[in-house]
Parts: sequence; structure tokens; C-alpha cells
Amino acid sequence: VACLKKAGAGVLSADQVKHIGMVAMSALTASFQRREEDKKTNKKLAQDAGEEAEPEEQDDEEQDLRIACCEVHGALMHHHPDEYMQNGLELTLPLVKQLIQANVAVEDRKLAVFLSCDYLAHLNTRLTSQWPQFMPQLMQDVIHESAERRFLWNDLASMAHQIFQQLILAGL
Repeated sequence: VACLKKAGAGVLSADQVKHIGMVAMSALTASFQRREEDKKTNKKLAQDAGEEAEPEEQDDEEQDLRIACCEVHGALMHHHPDEYMQNGLELTLPLVKQLIQANVAVEDRKLAVFLSCDYLAHLNTRLTSQWPQFMPQLMQDVIHESAERRFLWNDLASMAHQIFQQLILAGL
């Protein structure tokens, strides 16, 4: 991630942006699959032992990996926004839409918020036509009973406010 952030704009071609985004998405998907397999294994072990399956604590290393994969996408958006709109958004927008559903764990919803903040910060007005696909669901966090979910909204609201100001100043 650090290399992508320090490399700057125009270093990667559109194909390279797409390839790096696909590799990061593959790693993210594999991490989610490992978590689900671990849940099934733990449930089976608990059943075999005649106990109730207790919710498993999220593996910090796997969560760190998932966050890093999202940061890769953020770095690509930052330095190659046009290429990302063409080749990267199609990778992450379906994931964001999946992770903003009401029944998703807060840890996963954070990933959607991280990506959405990057959308707003780096793709800004290029993405306004896509906002209806994720912003209304995320806005529900403003009034959510969970303080953690309300807190997640703060960063996103700040980014959205900046975009609204740009749109107003541009007369759109």
C-alpha cells in the first residue's frame, strides 16, 4: 500500500490498476471465505463436544488483511481516479452494496465505510451518479442504536459535505 501511495499519479496504466485491484479483491474474498470456513469448523467442533457454538472472535490478522486490501483500492482511487472509475469501481461497488446491508457485522460494515470514504475523497464528483447505490443505506447509521455505527458515519458525512460544497460552487 505504501508503494502505491508514494508512487503518485500516472505511474500505472489502466490495465495495471485493474490487475492490482483484482489481486486485492481476490485476497479480500479469500479472507472472507477463510472466516466462514473457520466458523463452520468451530460450530462442528462445538457440536461434536456437545456444547453450544460460541461466537468466535474475529481474527485480528485477517481483519488487518481485509483493511489493507481496501487501502490498496483507496490508493488506486487517489492516484488514478479516472482509471479506477473505468476498471476498479466494478470490483468494489458490489462489495460495498453487500457490506452495507442491515445484518452485516460492524467489522465488515467498516470496510464499506472505508471504501465509501475513499470514493468520496478521491473519485468525488465522478461518482455522484452512483451515490444512490450506497449512500442512503450508510446514512441510516446516523440514527442507529449502535454508537459504533453512528461514529462510522462521521467520517463519511465529512467527505460528503465536501463534495456537496464542490457541487454547489460548481453550480450543479
